[in-house]
Amino acid sequence: MKILAVILCLCIAHKTLAQDTIVRNIFPDTATIAYIAMAKNANNNTIRLTPKGGNQRWIYKNLLPQTIDTQRFAKPNREGIALFPSGNLTFPADSNKAIPFYRKTDTLMTLIGSKGFSFQGYFIRNPLYLHTPVQDRRAPLRMGDTHMHNAGFMSAFPSTLAPDSLLRTSPFLVPDSVRITSDWVRYDTIDAWGILELPDGNYPVIRERRKEKTKAKVEIKYGAKAWQDVTTFVLAGLTEPFRNQRFYTYFWSNLIPQPLMVIESDSLDNILNVQYKFNPQTVGLIENAIEKIEFTLYPNPVSDRLHIDILKEKHEGIYLQIINAQGQSVYYQNIIHQNNISIVLNNWAQGVYFAFILDKQGRLIGEKAFVKK
Repeated sequence: MKILAVILCLCIAHKTLAQDTIVRNIFPDTATIAYIAMAKNANNNTIRLTPKGGNQRWIYKNLLPQTIDTQRFAKPNREGIALFPSGNLTFPADSNKAIPFYRKTDTLMTLIGSKGFSFQGYFIRNPLYLHTPVQDRRAPLRMGDTHMHNAGFMSAFPSTLAPDSLLRTSPFLVPDSVRITSDWVRYDTIDAWGILELPDGNYPVIRERRKEKTKAKVEIKYGAKAWQDVTTFVLAGLTEPFRNQRFYTYFWSNLIPQPLMVIESDSLDNILNVQYKFNPQTVGLIENAIEKIEFTLYPNPVSDRLHIDILKEKHEGIYLQIINAQGQSVYYQNIIHQNNISIVLNNWAQGVYFAFILDKQGRLIGEKAFVKK
């Protein structure tokens, strides 16, 4: 009777997919092309940051793109290798943006510098070398993980390489040289999991909250004279007010080599801007237009062996994932060209489980619940 009650509850419960562990699939490679949209309707009426915890569903299917940025990852060219010998990944940008250089390993993707760099929105035509690389992303990521790291740079360059607007507010004559120092500490926490609904589909995700504390300093120099600190004058005149604290929320999924969504907010969780994964082939796509995979599982309840039948004759690149009620992944398998799957459950604990079918883009295209007795 208890089992039947649980099944009845599952029929009406809000079911979501935990993504308890993120692996290195979130790292792009030299064949990756990422399309990133800046949302034009991302405000507190359309985006809400929820408290930490699991079994959540973030519904952002009504986001509309304002601008689209294309990132085509590649190996550094000869000039890039000369500037950053340890870099092995980059993506070219247009003339108004810095070109980043990354060092990618099996567990970390770190930003080591850029050809040209952006300081509070100003493009400065000078190579930037970070004295401590920025940990752009790491793997694995697990629910409850916390990390802290320091990063920063010091860059000195002729004032001719700086935008005029950067020094326009200074009461001094145009200097010979400018030196910018920026150091920050970042705290990362994996605090939630669930389903993220975007305009092009639903994705199993974990959520990462990032808090950055920044200390910046701007100095100018005339000839052989000592450096003069003009931080107060320069930062006060920036078009974008300088913030010594920044807050970001990242949503990650196992099968997508980019963050699905990045939300920048203030200390009160008021939304400042939103970037999200954009699929140019599915503009205007609604959830019902995504091809679903129908499947059956039996017996339910099950004691020793679970059978799953995929009710589609031909399929490619789909994945089966099973999680328990605590949000832990207990089974994950690529099921290319398989229509009948049998899983031995003898050693599984009793309780409620969720079976999910994902397509090769990581979108949720089928879900069912069952009970292990």
